[in-house]
Amino acid sequence: MTVKTKGPSYVKAFLDPDLAREWERFAKDYPYLFWAQSMNIKSTEDWKRFLKDKKPKLDHAPRVPKDPGEFVALARARRDLYFQLARSFTEPTEPLVRDLLSSTFYRDLEANLRTLLEDQRVGEGLAILSEFLEVFRGTEPERLLEDLGSEHLTIFYDSYFPWLSCYESVYRSEKQTMGELTAIVSRSYREAGFKTLDTYGRDPSDDLKLELEFIYRLCEAELGAWREGDKPKALEYLVLQKEHIHLHLVEWVPYLCDDLTKPEFKLGVGRKFHRAGEAAERYKGTVEFDFYRAMGQILKPLLEHDYAQVEAMLAAAEHLPPEEVSAMAAGVEPIPTAGERFYLEKVA
Repeated sequence: MTVKTKGPSYVKAFLDPDLAREWERFAKDYPYLFWAQSMNIKSTEDWKRFLKDKKPKLDHAPRVPKDPGEFVALARARRDLYFQLARSFTEPTEPLVRDLLSSTFYRDLEANLRTLLEDQRVGEGLAILSEFLEVFRGTEPERLLEDLGSEHLTIFYDSYFPWLSCYESVYRSEKQTMGELTAIVSRSYREAGFKTLDTYGRDPSDDLKLELEFIYRLCEAELGAWREGDKPKALEYLVLQKEHIHLHLVEWVPYLCDDLTKPEFKLGVGRKFHRAGEAAERYKGTVEFDFYRAMGQILKPLLEHDYAQVEAMLAAAEHLPPEEVSAMAAGVEPIPTAGERFYLEKVA
């Protein structure tokens, strides 16, 4: 089953004919990149035709919690997964590298994925991640931090093709950032009680890393509300999760994951980032890029599954005894985020 676009279309055409011709050239040079193709869509009708057969499959059967203990276990797994995904697509940090090299990251990710869903693509992503960790086992943390940082930059924030724009407004063919979609996402953060920090600059609110962090923050806030015995507030945070997943994340992130996991993109980054032939040849094997490829391979099926899972959590939360859910949630501590490069904080 595929699901129609839930939100309005934000497709716009380029007003500058020279810019339009430039993007036509990019689309011909990089036919495997969804986002390069999407920049050439000029109307809503063209967009609908373009998305045909590309839409994510959102018919995954959710895990339906039957009791408060299972509900809290699923809520915790969802929170932990969005935390790991948010830090994975944010500029790498010392805590992330430390967890990668100690295998803590892999163990936690695998356990939480096993709690939440079964999908062959998740297994493939974990296999890529496992191979990456095996190749880089014993690497000095400072070296891996630097190399992952360089890879992250050239994948998501370069201006020399091939690269991936990490903004919802671009993937949904608005042709710009800081436009209508960016403003809508910013408003979602504010209305949920969060603000963006200026610590690391002012990235547009519809950046992938911020949108993933937003879901993690909402999951954490939901668990906090359960711990405090505030069922209405917990339900409110669940509704906000559902709205952002349904109206935003599934509308563009699966396409970014498709771009990220294309073999042509990996080799293209190798030729661009390491222009010397010998260094580029490394990209036929396991390199730093494969950390991001693994996470993209996992993120897409997780979002497809969570589309229905968050609805199942809402339905269960309405009927489970709130005092028992709160008692189970009392044992779930917040995730320490010291050292993480996060961008959102709760407004006091």
